[in-house]
Amino acid sequence: MSRLKPQAESLYGLPQPLSGQNPTPVIAKRDPTTHDTGYAPGQLWANKSTGAYFGLASVSGGSATWTTLGNVTSTFTTLTSGSYLTTTANAITLASGNVFTGTGANAAIGFTFTPKGAGNTVFTTGNVTLSSGNLILTSGNATLTSGNLVLTSGNATLTAGDLTLTSGHETITDGNLLFGTAGKGISLKAGANARIGQATLVAGTIAVANTSVTANTRIFVTRTSINASIGIGWLEAVPSVGVGFTINSYDNTVSIETDDVSIIDWLLVESA
Repeated sequence: MSRLKPQAESLYGLPQPLSGQNPTPVIAKRDPTTHDTGYAPGQLWANKSTGAYFGLASVSGGSATWTTLGNVTSTFTTLTSGSYLTTTANAITLASGNVFTGTGANAAIGFTFTPKGAGNTVFTTGNVTLSSGNLILTSGNATLTSGNLVLTSGNATLTAGDLTLTSGHETITDGNLLFGTAGKGISLKAGANARIGQATLVAGTIAVANTSVTANTRIFVTRTSINASIGIGWLEAVPSVGVGFTINSYDNTVSIETDDVSIIDWLLVESA
């Protein structure tokens, strides 16, 4: 393709009567393409519509290679091994359809998120999928507002920080969820329709309303205090899908132990 317009490339002056001048940048309303071959390497190109700036690296085989220059916004779909994606203060947006793959002998691609100040790595929508490898948070939080964290093979390790799923699931197909510090573990929120809670028997029985109960819910109960019970029995939890469950205390004749007013802790777990 010929140039968009001729550029003056020489000027008269001192100390020589004729001296070379760098080509004037091309100002256009579009980005350059591989067909823009009518320039010498080093030619600059500015897209005044987007503010993007390019430089011509080479022309070979009738194809031009233009390189993005400066601190500009651009979109890419593939990042191969040996390439780097770096930002100092601005955000990196991973739009739908972006794929990061490695090629060659060193095919692995690593992403290091180092937030400035007290910032967090936040995934607003989408999935974080590790087909093979580990998700390690040494210090900081991983927050998924909507989407899933999927570990096909590998570990999710939080040395210090939080893994927050506002809406979505964490799926570990083959691997472990590790808590590297003693005293740390899983915390479940109590309240209406929660997965953990406490109830007090009234004359040996109590109905607990909980709409989260499904056909796959497994109910674990344990007596945390006998309270003012005169007699105590063995415990049973009977689920009612979409309604809740009933905790009963039985005596040795398999009748309700009406003297049992124990305080019972309960935990709901879904069977996959």
